[in-house]
Amino acid sequence: MSDSWKVLALVAIGTYGGIQHFKNRPQVWEPEKCVTSVPFQQAVLSPVPWTSKQFKITPLARYEISARIIQIQRYYFDQMSSVSPIDFGVVWGEASKQSSLDEMNFIINDRYLSYNSSNFSPELSSHIANMHLLPADEHVESQLKSVKLGQGVYMTGFLVSLENPHVGILKSSLSRTDCGPGACEIMWVETIGPIPPDDL
Repeated sequence: MSDSWKVLALVAIGTYGGIQHFKNRPQVWEPEKCVTSVPFQQAVLSPVPWTSKQFKITPLARYEISARIIQIQRYYFDQMSSVSPIDFGVVWGEASKQSSLDEMNFIINDRYLSYNSSNFSPELSSHIANMHLLPADEHVESQLKSVKLGQGVYMTGFLVSLENPHVGILKSSLSRTDCGPGACEIMWVETIGPIPPDDL
């Protein structure tokens, strides 16, 4: 390869890397802007299960959430990936303020969200969640996969339990204050869109 072609290749690689960095850069909010609403949850009293991707899905509660996305992790090969190809780490309330996020570090590993904060409090912790997301159809899946870090979203659907012979029964948390194994929300997502103005 001639020197001129090497230079062109390096320029192309650098340009592509710069574009990707810009595209993947987290959205930044004004310091005190936050999601003011809390998740809405209503128990399903007479659940009717359905099947998706060889999983039995049982609705536990109707669920609606406005939240800011602070971690995104896609899955391709684990036992849930066919029905739940993506996890969101989400925050709302005080935890969704840019001033709060600037003091926190988050990571999703093996479908668990961990974080640390220089200003930790139980109230802050109750406004942070890891969500295993089950898109109701291909359109919703495409929308979920287009979400960017720092973005605010509004999702509606159900908190559910999953069951199949390989994973047994996995049940969504129904509390915002629990932690550790079993504390993640498992959500069947029927719609996703921008946060309503009244929730900000």
